[in-house]
Amino acid sequence: MKKAPPPESDAVRALEPYISARMLNALSADGIYLDANEAPVSMDLPPVDLTYIRHYADERGALEAAYAEAIGRAPDEVLAMRGIDEAIDLAIRGFCEPHQDRLLAFTPTYGGYAAAAAAHRVALARSAFEKSGEIDMAGALAEGPRIVFLCRPNNPTGSVTPIETVAALADAAPAETLIAVDEAYIEFTDAPSALTLLSEYANILVMRTLSKAYGLAGAHVGFAVGHPEVVGAMRKIINPYPVPDPCIQLALAAASEA
Repeated sequence: MKKAPPPESDAVRALEPYISARMLNALSADGIYLDANEAPVSMDLPPVDLTYIRHYADERGALEAAYAEAIGRAPDEVLAMRGIDEAIDLAIRGFCEPHQDRLLAFTPTYGGYAAAAAAHRVALARSAFEKSGEIDMAGALAEGPRIVFLCRPNNPTGSVTPIETVAALADAAPAETLIAVDEAYIEFTDAPSALTLLSEYANILVMRTLSKAYGLAGAHVGFAVGHPEVVGAMRKIINPYPVPDPCIQLALAAASEA
């Protein structure tokens, strides 16, 4: 008797998959895709060296050290990974209990937070952004979220929550709450980064990417930056060799050119 495939979980069955313009075969004549916020041109980088491609990548430590130096942090505060999406995933896996904890996101915002929450069986609460990027802090923390996701600048509105508000949020948050600040677009604003708060607030995690301002979306390299204990928890559960060697080479070259 021919066997049927096993059923997917209830949580996955209810998920709406992410669909890009290219997945819909909506190809761009000029190669620019506004839906993905990609750079219009690529950086002029040297070709990658494939001599040792037979080996698993072992230069992630060098990449973390280089990025740490570039942003003025210590290497043990930086974890390199496959974009901010993996940082979101690792934060939820590392700090949340399924069917028990809850997350909070300010809306409208990046849909990746909701998708990751659903996949990991963690409830997601929502609080509305004000037009200025300000937030209802008391309302946001009322139910004790385990992680607060704050996109800054926000995708898709472009509003930038003031750095003073980020500090106040971290200050008012319960001891068990992590403030995860998504800075995918921070290079496109003059506002100070939440990195400036890390020395004072160990409950802030900053998520960064090379996909936007560095024009390396195809390499898909990102970083989580925070207190060594927070980053260490994520390091415990990240998949082995998460960043391919050619991507590490491109990231190191881009960082040196920036």
